[in-house]
Amino acid sequence: MEYDKSVLMNHSLAATNELLKLAVIDEPLWIRSLDGSVETLNVEEYARSFTQFNCMKSKDFRTEATRASRRMINNGPTLMEILMDKNLWMEMFPCIIGKTSTIDVISTGIGGSKSGILQLINTELQMISDLVSVRAITFLRYCHQYVKDIWVIVDVSVDIIKKSAQQSEIRNCVRLPSGCVVQDLLNGYSKVTWIEHMKYNENVVHHLYRPMVRSGLGFGAQRWMATLQRQSEFLGLMRSFNDPTVGLNGEKNVGMLAQRMTHNFCAGVCGTTHQWKIIQLSKGKDVKLMKRNNISDLGEPSGTGDHTSTNQNNMMILQDTCTDATGSLLVYATMDSLAMNVVKKKGDPSGVALFPCGIAIVPDSFQDYKTANNFNRILGENDNGFCGGSLVTIGFQMLVKTFHSKKHTIESAKKANGIISGIINGIKTSLKCK
Repeated sequence: MEYDKSVLMNHSLAATNELLKLAVIDEPLWIRSLDGSVETLNVEEYARSFTQFNCMKSKDFRTEATRASRRMINNGPTLMEILMDKNLWMEMFPCIIGKTSTIDVISTGIGGSKSGILQLINTELQMISDLVSVRAITFLRYCHQYVKDIWVIVDVSVDIIKKSAQQSEIRNCVRLPSGCVVQDLLNGYSKVTWIEHMKYNENVVHHLYRPMVRSGLGFGAQRWMATLQRQSEFLGLMRSFNDPTVGLNGEKNVGMLAQRMTHNFCAGVCGTTHQWKIIQLSKGKDVKLMKRNNISDLGEPSGTGDHTSTNQNNMMILQDTCTDATGSLLVYATMDSLAMNVVKKKGDPSGVALFPCGIAIVPDSFQDYKTANNFNRILGENDNGFCGGSLVTIGFQMLVKTFHSKKHTIESAKKANGIISGIINGIKTSLKCK
């Protein structure tokens, strides 16, 4: 659907105005969790106070809207540089952003700054589970310096410009005015208020994950903020290795290699970066087997043939782990120790071949997800200290023989299922699960 640039600019300005209001208004518009870590939008109050973007009506679409604030180690201009550059944005949110592309730059900045830039963007947002469909959205991103020390970045779907658009024209979700307001503080710090407001089709979410997605832990503000804080600290550490007084032992290269490994694992589970073909979908066993060919992608083993013979004594494991209130992630990959030695000696890590595997763990949010104190209960902070368990996704990748016959397909499926079953049984045994 084609739009005049002035229409897109007016749409973004209206979204900016709404985001600023959502950032400063408190109760009754926002309902705060007991620990104060996150706020959930009061949908009825929003409908009474805001009308321009509140136009979608469908029984299959649900509202998911949360707000979170936190003090960050980066100032406003630094965050604007990161969020307005698609490559830096993906580096900052490697587990949330599957892939992204800039369709058009509608307006450029004023006086060489980021303020005034308006971009049209395609993005796929992901949870690390194949039971939650990827959220593919086309949206406008507008950067605005509101006053001297306050910056705003707002995202809003273009799908909702035409209020009379039929529901069939909307994909599985739309993004209502969302984004962040950044207020500069002393000593290079800032206060970031993040708002995520989306309407999504709940039919594309597996019933096990619906309470979690409704609560906002899957795609909400708290996940973006937790990731922003963790990655800001990580990238700050990476920058410190540029200082010759810190040491030149390749720590930065190893860190960036681990970053790429984690992003590739998440994209593999969600099927975002590459095109996967499903060759087995087991009913009742929660196992999906997919395949793809690699012809020229740097940093991955090529083809689908047998793995090059390697002395196992020369192999090592690179592991990356992270955890926060929205979940935990453990990613690992075997790699040649000689290649790692090159990386540690300041060699280029981009060409190191990795086939990442891992485990993603998120809270089981089934209990009491409709209550305002849901986030406390998810974290096990209710009266009796009971936590409702967790949902685990295991991803395993391997090179196999070429699928040129049904026999090879069956053999590979059996091998893959056997490995996954062994991992699951090991976890259950360790945790004494039934």
